Amino acid sequence: MMHHAILFRTQEPANFSVTTEQNEAVIDQIFEKLTIDDVRQLIESAHRRPSEGSDGTCFVVRTSFITSEAQHALLKLLEEPPETSRFVFVTTTSLELLPTVLSRFHVEVDKDSDTLPEAFVNFSNMSLKDRFEI
Repeated sequence: MMHHAILFRTQEPANFSVTTEQNEAVIDQIFEKLTIDDVRQLIESAHRRPSEGSDGTCFVVRTSFITSEAQHALLKLLEEPPETSRFVFVTTTSLELLPTVLSRFHVEVDKDSDTLPEAFVNFSNMSLKDRFEI
């Protein structure tokens, strides 16, 4: 089963392909700027029952900017997510997130991005054993 909150960092959030669980309903939204009102709507939607025949709902949120107020509003949702909801955020690699928000996500970085330092790409391609030996 997938983590309840995943953050993908990439150059082009709108063009990034997201794979979800087989029997989940998917709500995929693109925001130029994610605001507190958008997060309030997301929270409301996340607490609705999943559609019949579905095990849950996966909310895919693509954005290049999240306001500070929106990030604070996300904290409660990410700390205590509804059992049947999962969240996939796809953002630009340059988006700065509050450390408390970032800590609630399982983070994945697009290794093909031009903005990643070579050392990070090399490290992320290493086995776990090799990482500990550095």
